[in-house]
Amino acid sequence: MAHRSRGRGAGLSGRTTGRLREGFRMPARRERWPGKKAGVRKPEYRLALRQADQAREDFAILLDELDFLKLQLSRLPTRAWFSRMWLIGLASVWALLAVIVLLLVR
Repeated sequence: MAHRSRGRGAGLSGRTTGRLREGFRMPARRERWPGKKAGVRKPEYRLALRQADQAREDFAILLDELDFLKLQLSRLPTRAWFSRMWLIGLASVWALLAVIVLLLVR
């Protein structure tokens, strides 16, 4: 009788685990935060009023800068604008060539 490992997927039968493992990797069990077993609490981050006020000001400054960047990006030319300008330029060149040909024919 073959020895079964108690690694990943140990809760399932050996044959099923082997078939499933070939297709994809199964997690062994739900991963937990390591502090739960040790009885350690998650650290709390409490800010003093000055620190909270400073963070609020910094956040407002970042939002203003983000609005400025959005405004700058909205002013960039689009693909439609470039294609329109290209067509206008092409039409202008053909019009100039037609004028030159008409002048040379006379």
